[in-house]
Amino acid sequence: TQVVGVGCRALREVRLDHHGACRFQVTFFEPRMGAAWRAVIAKPGPGLEQQALARRLLLFAQASMVRTSGDAIDILSSPATSDGDQEPHAVPFQTHAREHRPFLEFPLPLTTSDDERTDGLARVRLRLAGNWRGADFAGQCLAIVEQPEDCSPCVFDERHCAAQALRNTTTLDEFLEFEVARPAFSAVTTDFGHNHSVCFRGTGPFVPVGVEKPALLLLGRVVYYPLPRVHFL
Repeated sequence: TQVVGVGCRALREVRLDHHGACRFQVTFFEPRMGAAWRAVIAKPGPGLEQQALARRLLLFAQASMVRTSGDAIDILSSPATSDGDQEPHAVPFQTHAREHRPFLEFPLPLTTSDDERTDGLARVRLRLAGNWRGADFAGQCLAIVEQPEDCSPCVFDERHCAAQALRNTTTLDEFLEFEVARPAFSAVTTDFGHNHSVCFRGTGPFVPVGVEKPALLLLGRVVYYPLPRVHFL
């Protein structure tokens, strides 16, 4: 197994641990007792990209039949396979976010070459149905993620939410609307071959009864549709 910085060595174990918010520490163990190398991942910085790198290390170790351990294993675990007995729209994967049932669909327009020039779809609005009147909006945030397992605390900035809750222009007893920055990976021209999803952090009608702290919820899947075109005769 090639380990950067220590050459080509046999490994008996790879340990992945949390080292702060969305930051990971990796420890490589050699077969002989006491021989180990420990490193905190420096680049990419804390966030989704570092989480993705840590996940790749985990998958590489597992594929190489090397033992894996550590307190970050649950979050980094790869998607589980479906046994075929799950409800429609349920996503078979391991994540520390709660799955909202039923799984929701969020429509977004497909992009075209014109969108690339005008940047007309840079921000989009996503609507969450339910009675939000009287809800605690502190800490609430919404994000579009590239895959369901990306719905984690690493998606959200602890001090600032990139999405804007439109409380003053929303009928709160019917729905709450968020204005969200459309990520680059959502610039797709077809609705096939993706698993883009919507991740929510906070409280409100979606959060299970008895959960007092802001919850992390995987709400559903992004569904892309073509914008209508006008043709003049």
